[in-house]
Amino acid sequence: MLLSPHWDLQEYLPHKSSEPVVSQSDNTTGSNNPTNLKTADAKSFREFKNVEEGIKASADQLFRYFSGEGPAKGKPTKTVKDVIALWRPASDRRGEKDISQANYEKIVAQSIGVKANEKIDINNPQVLGKLLQGITKVEGKEVPLDTIMKSIGGSSLLAKAEQEFPYLKGKNINVVVNPESKIEGKLEFYDERETGTGDTPRPEGIPLGQVGVEIKDKNVRPIDLLGDYVSHYAVYNDPKLKPLYDEFVKTIPERQQRDRYNYAVENFGEDRPYEDWKEMSGDPGMLRGYVFDQFPKDELDKIYSPEQIELLDKIKKYLGIK
Repeated sequence: MLLSPHWDLQEYLPHKSSEPVVSQSDNTTGSNNPTNLKTADAKSFREFKNVEEGIKASADQLFRYFSGEGPAKGKPTKTVKDVIALWRPASDRRGEKDISQANYEKIVAQSIGVKANEKIDINNPQVLGKLLQGITKVEGKEVPLDTIMKSIGGSSLLAKAEQEFPYLKGKNINVVVNPESKIEGKLEFYDERETGTGDTPRPEGIPLGQVGVEIKDKNVRPIDLLGDYVSHYAVYNDPKLKPLYDEFVKTIPERQQRDRYNYAVENFGEDRPYEDWKEMSGDPGMLRGYVFDQFPKDELDKIYSPEQIELLDKIKKYLGIK
């Protein structure tokens, strides 16, 4: 049975178990690595600033397994049995008293409520969360499910977005879900250098030197994530996309943008100079309105000219948007 996706990140059932912790490692506590995630060369364990970062990195590794990348290259992971064979191969057993592969698989499978050889869908955040919790239980110190769920929201949404829009694969985007964020709107993009402001500092989960998106609203769609990355970053850095975007911007009437800017000033407290608003919000907003379905479909013919629609359709095709 393939478990169906469920995208409300705040709805899940906490898992309680009377099973004891069965394998203890000195690595899990001090390094904030509750799953004993190894480095790329598999010679040592990774270290993190906090447990949440350790869980997020572990979730990202699981998505690579299920996509057939890394150690799973050419043979995508499908079951708990597959996961454990990669996460801690039999050759990594820590002495005769260490847990057997069969018992490891059983405990993790029971955390999810499936059999070890049953297909699972880690695009379902509940399945992914319970899979990770089962691994932490065996590897050392069980992490509460609510902590795990808060840590993996971004990884789940990014994986879904990459599945729907392969254009995003390999872009190394950090995604952080923070319902308590004070950002305006549903999500906020950060480039490699942006530090944020006093009220909205750059999230810890988006390191300087890397790009990322902070998500506040749980109803953000995969296409919204794609739209934020493309409109704020790819249009300036993708050599195939940039010429199309530059050509589109030239077609936007000045009067139309001025009217939109004045509306933002009067109704939303916009206080940036017009040129700054145009570059950072106005032009990207016009792109997102059509390409990423953010404007009402019955209004598109009133907003865009045939020339603009032709250019935007080329962008949609390049991004793989149907």
